[in-house]
Amino acid sequence: MGFNILDLMNGATLADADKVAEYTEIKLDFEEIVVTKHNKYSMDGLEELATGILLDGLQEPLILGRVNGAYWLISGHRRIAAVGILVAEGHEEVRKVPCRYKDMTETQFRIALLCGNTFIRKMTDFDLMTQAAEWKEVLTQARKEKLLVLEEGKRVRDYVAAVLGES
Repeated sequence: MGFNILDLMNGATLADADKVAEYTEIKLDFEEIVVTKHNKYSMDGLEELATGILLDGLQEPLILGRVNGAYWLISGHRRIAAVGILVAEGHEEVRKVPCRYKDMTETQFRIALLCGNTFIRKMTDFDLMTQAAEWKEVLTQARKEKLLVLEEGKRVRDYVAAVLGES
């Protein structure tokens, strides 16, 4: 049986994580969206992506967490950067971007961001090392906030290893 990151969270958080319908659709000026320091992945191909957005629009909404009233970017870092390029070139028609957001704490935001990045990317050894450090930090904080209840005899690093599929 495979490992499920949702098993890491207690019942209340699990119930929240499963409710995709609780995300609210909204259009925001791309400059209203906070891009945090937590995304550490390649931003290759922005010019090509910008051209695609200009020709056919933004095909997927950006996914945001509203943390303390601010909209923090969970998914769509390359897309928002490409929109920025287009606006800088004078394409004001792409300034307002479709988004979906959900209210969350900073720790919930970081878990959502890590889940999105961990499970959809092929990672280098460096990426794995970076991910392990990020997961350890966020799961330690989740434990302090009672979002994570460790199984008897388990440590945070056991969960990090399970999430990354490493020993």
